Amino acid sequence: MTVRVAHAQSSVQVAAAGDTLHGARREAIIDLLADLLPKRRDRQCERVKKPSRNTFATTKRDHTRPASQVTYKFKVTRRLPSPAQTP
Repeated sequence: MTVRVAHAQSSVQVAAAGDTLHGARREAIIDLLADLLPKRRDRQCERVKKPSRNTFATTKRDHTRPASQVTYKFKVTRRLPSPAQTP
Protein backbone atom coordinates (compact mmCIF):
# COMPACT_ATOMS: atom_id res chain seq x y z
CA MET A 1 0.00 0.00 0.00
CA THR A 2 2.74 2.48 0.94
CA VAL A 3 4.63 1.91 -2.28
CA ARG A 4 1.47 2.36 -4.33
CA VAL A 5 0.62 5.67 -2.65
CA ALA A 6 4.20 6.93 -2.96
CA HIS A 7 4.32 6.01 -6.64
CA ALA A 8 0.98 7.65 -7.37
CA GLN A 9 1.91 10.85 -5.56
CA SER A 10 5.40 11.14 -7.04
CA SER A 11 4.28 10.55 -10.61
CA VAL A 12 1.58 13.24 -10.33
CA GLN A 13 3.76 15.80 -8.53
CA VAL A 14 6.94 15.71 -10.65
CA ALA A 15 6.94 19.40 -11.65
CA ALA A 16 4.62 20.84 -9.00
CA ALA A 17 5.04 24.02 -6.97
CA GLY A 18 5.82 24.09 -3.23
CA ASP A 19 2.19 24.66 -2.17
CA THR A 20 1.01 21.76 -4.27
CA LEU A 21 3.69 19.46 -2.82
CA HIS A 22 2.62 20.33 0.73
CA GLY A 23 -0.99 19.44 -0.09
CA ALA A 24 0.08 16.25 -1.87
CA ARG A 25 2.11 15.18 1.16
CA ARG A 26 -0.88 15.76 3.43
CA GLU A 27 -3.11 13.77 1.04
CA ALA A 28 -0.62 10.89 0.95
CA ILE A 29 -0.52 10.76 4.75
CA ILE A 30 -4.33 10.71 4.91
CA ASP A 31 -4.42 7.87 2.32
CA LEU A 32 -1.91 5.84 4.32
CA LEU A 33 -3.68 6.35 7.64
CA ALA A 34 -7.03 5.39 6.09
CA ASP A 35 -5.74 1.95 5.12
CA LEU A 36 -3.99 0.75 8.30
CA LEU A 37 -3.60 -2.95 8.96
CA PRO A 38 -5.96 -4.49 11.53
CA LYS A 39 -4.65 -5.08 15.03
CA ARG A 40 -2.86 -8.40 15.49
CA ARG A 41 -4.38 -11.19 17.49
CA ASP A 42 -2.83 -12.07 20.81
CA ARG A 43 -0.45 -15.01 20.87
CA GLN A 44 -1.90 -18.36 21.84
CA CYS A 45 1.48 -19.72 22.89
CA GLU A 46 4.30 -17.79 24.46
CA ARG A 47 7.54 -17.32 22.58
CA VAL A 48 10.11 -19.88 23.64
CA LYS A 49 13.44 -20.94 22.21
CA LYS A 50 13.20 -24.22 20.38
CA PRO A 51 15.37 -26.99 21.81
CA SER A 52 18.38 -27.90 19.74
CA ARG A 53 18.36 -31.14 17.81
CA ASN A 54 21.90 -31.98 18.87
CA THR A 55 21.79 -34.32 21.87
CA PHE A 56 25.55 -34.84 22.09
CA ALA A 57 27.63 -33.04 24.68
CA THR A 58 29.72 -30.18 23.35
CA THR A 59 33.49 -30.52 23.46
CA LYS A 60 35.92 -27.78 24.37
CA ARG A 61 38.76 -26.77 22.05
CA ASP A 62 41.47 -27.77 24.53
CA HIS A 63 39.83 -31.08 25.33
CA THR A 64 41.91 -34.10 24.30
CA ARG A 65 40.19 -37.29 23.37
CA PRO A 66 40.92 -40.38 25.46
CA ALA A 67 43.11 -43.04 23.89
CA SER A 68 41.32 -45.72 21.95
CA GLN A 69 41.10 -49.21 23.47
CA VAL A 70 40.68 -50.96 20.13
CA THR A 71 43.26 -53.55 19.02
CA TYR A 72 43.55 -55.02 15.57
CA LYS A 73 44.90 -58.40 14.55
CA PHE A 74 45.64 -59.27 10.93
CA LYS A 75 46.34 -62.71 9.54
CA VAL A 76 47.88 -62.76 6.08
CA THR A 77 47.72 -66.00 4.12
CA ARG A 78 48.89 -66.79 0.65
CA ARG A 79 46.42 -68.53 -1.58
CA LEU A 80 47.62 -70.98 -4.18
CA PRO A 81 46.42 -70.31 -7.72
CA SER A 82 43.63 -72.52 -8.96
CA PRO A 83 44.50 -75.17 -11.57
CA ALA A 84 42.70 -73.22 -14.30
CA GLN A 85 45.05 -70.25 -13.80
CA THR A 86 48.35 -72.23 -14.04
CA PRO A 87 50.11 -72.05 -17.40
